Amino acid sequence: MLINKQDSIAIDSVYVLTDSLGNYCFNDVQSGEYVLELSFFYDNRRYPVYVGDDDLSLDLFIDLKGSDLGEQAKRDIELGEAVIYAEGGEPPIIYGVEKTFEQKFGIQYIVPGCVRGPDSKYWPDYNMVIFNYLTERFGNKWKAFLRKDTVGYKQWKRNKKHR
Repeated sequence: MLINKQDSIAIDSVYVLTDSLGNYCFNDVQSGEYVLELSFFYDNRRYPVYVGDDDLSLDLFIDLKGSDLGEQAKRDIELGEAVIYAEGGEPPIIYGVEKTFEQKFGIQYIVPGCVRGPDSKYWPDYNMVIFNYLTERFGNKWKAFLRKDTVGYKQWKRNKKHR
């Protein structure tokens, strides 16, 4: 999906499917700032892109296995679309702190069911970038509102103590 960065909703967005090799084509795109969004499973990959008048192609490699999730977290923060991954299960357990966390800190919780994408093993990498961002922006205040089963939190806390 290609979203005009000026649009607050995706109504004017352009949706395309990829071919078997992952190639895609957007036709008749006007110059401007866009967000290229790839959606699958629980994850959306977002890439800010600028399309100039003379641009004919954009070559972008996306690792669907997730090794780039730490970088994706930085892009999501920049785009104001950061999330936090919790453990989840079948059915996903919602404690009620998720909405409060989102309202206070602007970051939505993702609580998956039993089906996960291939990149879920990299969720701790993503979350650790978010934890660092929250600490820089809010100090330690955010920790009191965090679900204890948030992926990667115990490891992040342990690593912080050793610095």
